[in-house]
Amino acid sequence: MPQRLKADLALGLCTLLWGATFVVVKEALTHASVFAFLAVRFLLATLLMAVIHRSAVSRVTRAEIWAGAQIGFFMFAGYVFQTLGLLQTTPSKAAFITGSGVVLVPVLMAMFWGRRINAWVWGGALAALLGLYYLTVPPSGLSELNRGDLLVFACAVLFALHIIFVGRYSPHHSVGALSFLQVATTAVLTLLALPVLAWTGWEAPRLDWNGALVFAVLVTAVLATAVAFSVQVWSQ
Repeated sequence: MPQRLKADLALGLCTLLWGATFVVVKEALTHASVFAFLAVRFLLATLLMAVIHRSAVSRVTRAEIWAGAQIGFFMFAGYVFQTLGLLQTTPSKAAFITGSGVVLVPVLMAMFWGRRINAWVWGGALAALLGLYYLTVPPSGLSELNRGDLLVFACAVLFALHIIFVGRYSPHHSVGALSFLQVATTAVLTLLALPVLAWTGWEAPRLDWNGALVFAVLVTAVLATAVAFSVQVWSQ
């Protein structure tokens, strides 16, 4: 099997794993606050990836730390907006809007990095935009747009930037190091945010442990984070 086809199939698997978690996360948020859930998810994923990629982690370089921190920032910001948005919109809409981030990748690269893109890509971007409009904008117009949909769209932009930066750095650095560092950065930023949010009264940490929450943490940490993001970095 050609290497390019293997990479495309692997990215398809990642998309399937991420898409399957929207309903799971929506249910988990009835038992946990947003940042507490994200902190547990990414802390567990970081520990798993430290074991999986222990050889690469033990030899990590400053350049890899810098690259992983940039990628991890976009991952952190994207998941914050996505998870906040899920509190106010449906899993199906959130999945579609987040998926539009893939279409935004060439558009953002053309706007900010001067990458030339052909008419087929612009046509695909326009089709995705029209689909996004009809799915999310109510008959009353943009003034009644769901706030959760806007938050998830911000997530789509951030995930598009995440894809761009993964593609920028993955050919030049260790797959294991970048996979670990982006998730570790997200875990650290989320843990740092917890006391700040509690102190300001914006969000009190809450984890009401039960079967549904344990299942959500395991599925998102193991499959949708440790496995999926390792595969993504390798594929790109």
